[in-house]
Amino acid sequence: MHPASPTSDSAASGRDVLIVGGGFSGVALACALLRRARAPLCVRLVERAPQHGRGLAYGTTEPAHLLNVPAGRMGLLPGDEGGFARHLAETGQPWGAADFVPRALYGSYLQAQLAAHARQATPGVQLLALQGEVLACHPGRAELADGQWLPAPRLVLATGAWPAAWPGPLQAAAQQPAWVADPWRPGALAGIGADDDVLLLGSGLTALDMLLSLQRQGHRGAVTMLSRRGLLPQAHRGLGAAPSTHADSAAVLAAPGSLRGQLRALRRQVAAAGPDGPDWRDLLTSLREATPTLWQALPLAERARFLRHLQPFWDTHRHRAAPPVRAAADEALRSGRLQLLAGRVLRADAVPAGGCTLHVQRRGGGLQAVPARWVINCTGAGPAQAAGLDALWRGLLQRGQVRVDALGLGIEVDAQHRLLAADGQPQPHWHYIGPLLRAGHWEATAVPELRQHAQALAQALLPAG
Repeated sequence: MHPASPTSDSAASGRDVLIVGGGFSGVALACALLRRARAPLCVRLVERAPQHGRGLAYGTTEPAHLLNVPAGRMGLLPGDEGGFARHLAETGQPWGAADFVPRALYGSYLQAQLAAHARQATPGVQLLALQGEVLACHPGRAELADGQWLPAPRLVLATGAWPAAWPGPLQAAAQQPAWVADPWRPGALAGIGADDDVLLLGSGLTALDMLLSLQRQGHRGAVTMLSRRGLLPQAHRGLGAAPSTHADSAAVLAAPGSLRGQLRALRRQVAAAGPDGPDWRDLLTSLREATPTLWQALPLAERARFLRHLQPFWDTHRHRAAPPVRAAADEALRSGRLQLLAGRVLRADAVPAGGCTLHVQRRGGGLQAVPARWVINCTGAGPAQAAGLDALWRGLLQRGQVRVDALGLGIEVDAQHRLLAADGQPQPHWHYIGPLLRAGHWEATAVPELRQHAQALAQALLPAG
């Protein structure tokens, strides 16, 4: 699909919907609306990047950047997990349902789905896929960076996570040219020499992607991954290994409403499974549908405890790596080219010849000086107070049009995905879908959850009848 040019004079009815953000969430919602609408409707989908359906996650062109979910579970539509695997077969791709495929192929699938839904929509229901950057939202309209306006009788923000911020001790030094704040910026790694020492701040999925990108461009220097726990993402089970059908989250759901009780219940389940019982991955997966309920039942103090103490362990077990990606990291560790370091940075000193020395307080005690020619921020999604928000979100926050949750995880919405203003009141025609829903749901970053949110929001926007 070729994006159209934004226009300010398009007629709009009171039912029309403007979706800001053309990544997975925006495309999933647009397709749900096009599929559901039976009366005349215009869905405007505006994306600042040249292509819809890519977003940050699927905009990479690096073949080594793989989906961390098998293709057979990545269908766009609820109830059709195999849709993406069928698309791969229909387009002659050499991948099956059990494979972890390059993420760029998923972006192509989303583009194909968007075009197909536009073609198959009821007469009078149309999609306008627009390229442009929204700077500000006002009742009934949105302002673009080029000075034009888009009608927005009903507005949905479908933008992704907010950018990561450098840790406090590094913010002053982070202006150096050799410090990469956004590893997904095109050409971000281009200046790194083959023998340069590189420090990856973070040891999650983004850090693994950057390790693979460096390897692909012939990097031979030392790589250090620094995070507070020094944990790598666990690997998914091998290709073709079937999930267990006996995993059950009932014991965890029945545990007392505290982190300690729920953690003990989960550990008992894992221990009781034995070698012939459910894989721990399946036990975690069995919690997936119930995770929002568990999260919402926790008092605020318990949620804060989770973030302080358990989140690194949850993230490394819940957000797992494709087996080939984890295998590449393990080989780099065995060869000595990659070092994992658990600790926190105290300060960074510039080195006259270029680069810096990071002074790290190791977890468990002791100081370590880590030389690095390059520092790459791989910490992932930042908190709500992170620096570097774009003009749209800065304006929304400054004008009190959105409200950040008490823990800074994202923004607050009601049961119909309506944005809550600073005073806590829902805004009747403004909605949100995307990873910032983790404030209220915790699980709100992956395709299975977001496709369900897209369907629910489409039903709220277009009630039956």
